[in-house]
Amino acid sequence: MSGITAFFSAFMNNVGAVSLLMPMAIRVSNRSKDLPSRFLMPLAFASLLGGLTTLIGTPPNIIISNFRQQESGEPFHMFDFTSVGLGIAVAGFVFIALVGWRQIRF
Repeated sequence: MSGITAFFSAFMNNVGAVSLLMPMAIRVSNRSKDLPSRFLMPLAFASLLGGLTTLIGTPPNIIISNFRQQESGEPFHMFDFTSVGLGIAVAGFVFIALVGWRQIRF
């Protein structure tokens, strides 16, 4: 679910991406008799990481692109953030998969 959330958040608002998969995460937590936070927190982090990969993924990326256009005349393009953002997203996913999920206590 986190991978799907990250993909969605690259092309839409982070809150919207999480809200699309939140009912499924809650349903899975109820069926597994586990706390919803074990599923919802990784979804929230994945949406933030996924937003780093495209120009429209997060508002700061758009602001930086507008500033660059004003200063140099050349804005960032849709996938100019992907090389750096994808590396950060993969590192974040590895952390969440190996260490982060164990830190969720509630």
